Amino acid sequence: MTVRETIFEYRQFVESITGDTSDDTLSSELAIYNTLRTSRSVVLRIASDRGERLSEEHFQTLSCIELEEVDRVECPFIPASGCVWLKSTCDIPDFVSIQSISTQLGDMYSYVRWDRVREKVGGRLKSAKTDKFYSLRTVKDKVYLYIYNDEFIKNITLTAIFEDPIEAAAFCKYDKTAICNPMDVSFHTAQNYVDVIKKGAWDVMLRARAAAKLKVLNNDSPVDTTTELPRTKKR
Repeated sequence: MTVRETIFEYRQFVESITGDTSDDTLSSELAIYNTLRTSRSVVLRIASDRGERLSEEHFQTLSCIELEEVDRVECPFIPASGCVWLKSTCDIPDFVSIQSISTQLGDMYSYVRWDRVREKVGGRLKSAKTDKFYSLRTVKDKVYLYIYNDEFIKNITLTAIFEDPIEAAAFCKYDKTAICNPMDVSFHTAQNYVDVIKKGAWDVMLRARAAAKLKVLNNDSPVDTTTELPRTKKR
């Protein structure tokens, strides 16, 4: 099911509840999509945390993440260490869960949390010098992938459930379809979860509408919100 089809289903869902064409069904496709993808992330994260087996339909693969050699010291104010590892040239889209990171031939990398990398690299075990692993690091609100002990690899693949299917499809601007026709990108969600996601999105919109009405009711400003001209309060 594409993003466009999912939005169409959502609009029909809202109309079936309200009985008419509501403000929500007239919202822009982008506004509806943003609410749906947020609901999707919540639903799939809960399912993943519960240990539910999510079908392959939910996953996307970044099939060619380019890597570049960087010094382990990336601060320009500190002398370079002379030791290097590999870093993704593009930041990794936000994800719900990662299924695997591997070479093009399927050799897997194990995961080491960033705050444990120094401990892993400096360990006394022989495996510390031979184990190939990856880590993730957030730099200025962007997540980058690092590969250790595989200095000759040029690119890798990553399979995950991403928070935003469109952003993942347009990763590093490789997929022109995702950039030019984002509504034709797959929503990457099984139908049994789509129904739950639609309800979650509708609940969010209801809360937003209620909050907006409350704000209007509590607004005792002397400014008439229907015009730019101020008006005085009645005595």
